[in-house]
Amino acid sequence: MSRRTVVLDRVVVALVGLLLLAAGLLAVDWRTGTVLDLRDRLDAGPVLDVVDAGWWPWVCAVVGVVLALLALAWLLAHLPHRGPGRTRLAGSDQGGTLEVELRSVASAVADRLADLGPVTGARGTTDRVRGTTVLEVRGRVEPDADTDALDRAVRTCAAEVEQAFAGAVPLRVLLDAPRRTRPRDDRVRVQ
Repeated sequence: MSRRTVVLDRVVVALVGLLLLAAGLLAVDWRTGTVLDLRDRLDAGPVLDVVDAGWWPWVCAVVGVVLALLALAWLLAHLPHRGPGRTRLAGSDQGGTLEVELRSVASAVADRLADLGPVTGARGTTDRVRGTTVLEVRGRVEPDADTDALDRAVRTCAAEVEQAFAGAVPLRVLLDAPRRTRPRDDRVRVQ
């Protein structure tokens, strides 16, 4: 998710939470009459007149469609976004454009990292971080990994990407801890 989507999420969740809290407190107060004695002061007649009007179902339908479209836009904003697929290289000029397919490069770097070091399940993708295209490689460290071999593998991949793109496309390597293996229970139960 983008930073803007995260901020919007937090603001909307806070507002909806406050509205629900206020509605709940109002409902409790309506029942008990502790703060505002609403039972005698509220007249539901105008509300019933509006609900019985002929235009009410149409308004409900339009509001329902608008809410469904907002919900769809909300869901689409939360889909994981893939970074740019191509980038122009510095050697481009009026004579021609040099472009590179970044996703295939990221995949190749992930394969290279898995070949060089104790990394499993390496996969590469691209991302946009503060306006800069970044090659991102994710993987999981093997349980019996040698940290020096892992360090050499990551440094080798970073140096190769640096050399290939002259520093124009940085590499980010994210490694997860090894999975814990559960001890096997070899006991036999007899009933």
